[in-house]
Amino acid sequence: FEGGYILQGDYSQLELRITAGLSGDKAMQKAYRQEIDLHSYTVTLIYGTPLDQVDPDGYERKFCKTINFGILYGMGPERFATSVGCPVKEAQDMIEKWFGIYPGVKKYIKGAHKFAETHGYVMSPFGRRRWCEDAMEKGDSPGKAHALRVAMNSPIQGGGADICLIAL
Repeated sequence: FEGGYILQGDYSQLELRITAGLSGDKAMQKAYRQEIDLHSYTVTLIYGTPLDQVDPDGYERKFCKTINFGILYGMGPERFATSVGCPVKEAQDMIEKWFGIYPGVKKYIKGAHKFAETHGYVMSPFGRRRWCEDAMEKGDSPGKAHALRVAMNSPIQGGGADICLIAL
């Protein structure tokens, strides 16, 4: 339109960047400070492949992309194994290795769970609340498990949505 302009924004790996901030994970933050693609960086840490030799379309990067995002959505070893076509034991081992590489994320998840179990809600980085009262249930139940996944993921996805809304 006349007198206007078009602005394009790239929200590349936005939810993973928010996770790096919320979790304070040093390895994730290092990758983003150095402007390294997190999926490729994860390949270097899991497989030992030099960064300049990571195939952007290769299996290893796709595998690491699946686990990077899968953790944020509460994907367990069975679902991960199905997604990447590996045995469940290998998937479990890889998830444990991933948490060893990104320990700040594991700490963030435990903190989000504890907060939700105490308060029945979580908040986005911009203060929007997401109620998850079932997290306050005693014992284990499918409802509580779902509420804990919501508690872990909502600040991340909510933060991404908030950023997009602010940008608009």
